[in-house]
Amino acid sequence: MATTTRGGKGRTDVTAGENRSRPETGLSLGKYNRILRYSGSVVAGTTELELTGSLSAAKAFRIIDQGTGTTVLRATNGGEMEVSDLTHNSGSIYEIGVRYITGSSNIDLLY
Repeated sequence: MATTTRGGKGRTDVTAGENRSRPETGLSLGKYNRILRYSGSVVAGTTELELTGSLSAAKAFRIIDQGTGTTVLRATNGGEMEVSDLTHNSGSIYEIGVRYITGSSNIDLLY
């Protein structure tokens, strides 16, 4: 049975007894829990994506389609590479933090 208790400083404590279950606040999280697809399409006149703010650096990435042009990735702590330099195996996940992308590839960024 629920009880309500009022303290001396106006604080109220409400308990629901033993029959109350806890809400599910944390589902089973995997290694990566969010995906952002970079399409390599021209958006607002550019094919660049800088990962800042809520899109802070991704933990890893997966190449979907290498595209026809040159795609450059910049790592979280510096350095850059072209996607064509990587051995492209469908579904391969590269655990390199990415901060910036430019080019025509289609890439899934994993968070």
